[in-house]
Amino acid sequence: MILKIKRGENFAFIDNEGDIQHQVRVSGNNESLVKSLDNILNVQTGIRFRGEIKGIPHKLITKSGKNPPTINKSNKLYLMEYFKRDLELQGFTVEIIKA
Repeated sequence: MILKIKRGENFAFIDNEGDIQHQVRVSGNNESLVKSLDNILNVQTGIRFRGEIKGIPHKLITKSGKNPPTINKSNKLYLMEYFKRDLELQGFTVEIIKA
């Protein structure tokens, strides 16, 4: 799946069809935007409180041993529904290039 994220003249592409599992590729014309999106999607952070996962299906939440659970942010469902919604609320235009 490929998404185009745009605000003004700045844009970025998000591609989750790469070879590395649970990773997405981010590219674009604004280095700051690309780095921000890459950090949001590719840095695995543990879920700190229940409100973070409110409304997110259990199949997107991964647990490994005694580590805190994480959200699989490279999943098509997460990108199409939750991430897209969050970006639109922040004023970005999100276009689905390839579903």
